Amino acid sequence: MAGASAPSRPAAGGPPLSEELLADCQRVLGFDHPRTLATRANLARVRGEPGDPGGAVPAFEQLLADFQRVLGADHPEALIIRNDLARSRDPAEVSGDEGPRAS
Repeated sequence: MAGASAPSRPAAGGPPLSEELLADCQRVLGFDHPRTLATRANLARVRGEPGDPGGAVPAFEQLLADFQRVLGADHPEALIIRNDLARSRDPAEVSGDEGPRAS
């Protein structure tokens, strides 16, 4: 999920493109599809980048529960989400290289 930065907005000022993509993934692939989960992770990371833990933490909490339910608690993607949640709660809590990002 590298490369997520600020959500892009359509020219008309509609919802961020990342939110539109999530809605499309949910509609086409379903809520539990790994690509949908990955898109949700990207959106949570984007929320957390400008320092919005109020938006990122709840998103990561729900996302972690869903990743663990769908892929298992020990799945690499679930572990990455756990790290992202910890970083969102307290950026000083996580130090060093967290390894590859979910894709």
